Amino acid sequence: MKLRSPKIRLFAVILSMVMLFCSMPGVNANAAERELAVDELISAQKQAVEANEVLMQYFFAEGWVLEYPDYFGGCYIEDNVLHIILVDPTTEELEELDEILSDYENAISFESGSYSQASIQDYADSTAAELKKQGLEVTHWYVEIETGDIIIGVVNSDIDTANVKIAEIQSYTLRSSTPKIVIEEGEYTSTTSDPVIGGSTIAIGTSTRSAGTLR
Repeated sequence: MKLRSPKIRLFAVILSMVMLFCSMPGVNANAAERELAVDELISAQKQAVEANEVLMQYFFAEGWVLEYPDYFGGCYIEDNVLHIILVDPTTEELEELDEILSDYENAISFESGSYSQASIQDYADSTAAELKKQGLEVTHWYVEIETGDIIIGVVNSDIDTANVKIAEIQSYTLRSSTPKIVIEEGEYTSTTSDPVIGGSTIAIGTSTRSAGTLR
């Protein structure tokens, strides 16, 4: 009788274990629970996401294609609500937003902000460019809409220098007040993709972040 090799026997054991694991009720149950959780999240955020789409379509129809109006400070979704940040809107502008979003009054919240999305993004871009100009290895930067902070990533060896440079830059700025800039450790990667979450900011309207690279 011909004996099976140890490699074949080992493969058979592993295959049996995989098949047994995949047939266990708990595995299927966990997958079903995760799918249900995702479905519930999508359902819960449906109104907020739709409100965000209506708002973006309104801006586009008004001619705001590459930029946003000065009174718009960005928006993000949290607790199934679209938080819309407004910077000194006029009565007419606020009434207009109320009207176009009237079907979503339970899924939106207007909040006051200090900087328009356009101005804070410009400041983030120029600050990152200045750090790069001064020889620092800038890996990414973006505006964190929820806090109003600007996040700039640099390589580990440049973190201390970057913090000193930021203090210098903000000390001679002509602005009466400046957004908070947070320096974090970053690294270069082979991909530029980033997760997108409805309601934040990236280069496409309002999604998670407006990140870039100066390489």
